Amino acid sequence: MTAKEYLSQINDCNMRLKSIGWQIESLETALGCTSSAYSDTPKCATRNVHRMEDLIVEKLDLERKMKDLQSTLTAAYTTIREMSDPVHSAILSGRYVMGKEWHELCREIHISESRIFQIHRAALAELEKTVARCS
Repeated sequence: MTAKEYLSQINDCNMRLKSIGWQIESLETALGCTSSAYSDTPKCATRNVHRMEDLIVEKLDLERKMKDLQSTLTAAYTTIREMSDPVHSAILSGRYVMGKEWHELCREIHISESRIFQIHRAALAELEKTVARCS
């Protein structure tokens, strides 16, 4: 796995976490809205009598997936945070974890854009060695 692929998994995990969060919210709403209401409307002959159980199982599955994604993110964050050069760590975490633009990072770290790209390349090389060593 290249450093860029490793870093792109952070964005993928974040997007999946948001999506799963929305799905869990929807399931919680469905679970909270179930109540016994009396009506003279005829019921469907094939109604799912295990609807509540199905929703709970689906919610638990999503929560397990969310926990797995969070552990993947934690491992990626730790790898970036523990880089030998703190400037490399700051650039990679600013760019890939916090999603900052290059000009924002330049302003915060007080370096030029050309210099930040040089440091970024060096940081990617260091990260690639770390990822290769851990794989």
